[in-house]
Amino acid sequence: MVMMLMLCLCTLSAFAAMSTSEVRDNARFMTDRMAHELGLSSMQRNDVYEINYDFFSGIRYVMDDLAYGYTYAIDQYYESLDLRNDDLSYVLTRSQFERFMNREYFYRPLYVENRTCRLRIYTVYNDPTFYYFAAPLNFLTYMGLHSRAHYAHGFYCNRYHHPRYTGIWIRPSRHAHYAVNRRHDFGPGIAGRPPRPGVAPRPPRPAVRPPHDNRPNRPAVRPPHNNKPDRPGVRPPHNNRPDRPNVRPSQNNRPDRPNARPSQNNRPGRPNVRPSQNNRPGRPNVRPSQNNKRPDRNNHARPERRGNDRGQRIV
Repeated sequence: MVMMLMLCLCTLSAFAAMSTSEVRDNARFMTDRMAHELGLSSMQRNDVYEINYDFFSGIRYVMDDLAYGYTYAIDQYYESLDLRNDDLSYVLTRSQFERFMNREYFYRPLYVENRTCRLRIYTVYNDPTFYYFAAPLNFLTYMGLHSRAHYAHGFYCNRYHHPRYTGIWIRPSRHAHYAVNRRHDFGPGIAGRPPRPGVAPRPPRPAVRPPHDNRPNRPAVRPPHNNKPDRPGVRPPHNNRPDRPNVRPSQNNRPDRPNARPSQNNRPGRPNVRPSQNNRPGRPNVRPSQNNKRPDRNNHARPERRGNDRGQRIV
């Protein structure tokens, strides 16, 4: 029985490419210990299990290259780890997330030893068959539906309304000791990608680029600009162009225009002196007085009435 437990512990703590069942088991074990230490509710346990499942599923195919220290695999690991911790910051409260960051086996779960990837959680809890809580409700049904591949801004950002940790150390790649932690966990790193079986390697590039004059299918010297075909070498001067006079005629020699403009006093049809106001025809020199305008009213007397009776006729 002890040998079987030790074999199971070695298989879980030292692994390369994980299968789907191993992804579920590692995500459940990590979630169970987080729920025990951080005091998670049942809803938080289900969401934390989904987040851990997405994290292990995202790095399962780079475990071999991560164990050998290839830089592209390390970058992909830290990218998945940043997204996992970013989703956890919405599910956990502020105090829970601060305790989560202080646990290195939660905050930075993977490390490489003797070219083998290991989980730090198994160095603290050495019994992988013991669980404090039952399996989450979505342990067998969840297949990555709520991952960042389907939700660009995260599925868990609006599910909780408790105080959230908003510090800059949510993502381990922004930590002040990121370079030290990366070198401590995975070594100096190997640039590039390892050769894949069945894929021919790319031909090596020349160390020195050939000079410009010795490249094939290109002339060594570019022809000058004046030797281009169908174009004269020298442009004709401006004065020798045909159909254009050399000298522009002056303004006084233009045809059909008088040399001098007539003055204003010599224009015909207009008198030189304007007649005075008293000599205008058809108007009297003296304006009649006001007494001669109207006849006297007293010269015209009204006829007298004869008879005082109303019915009499007036002669």
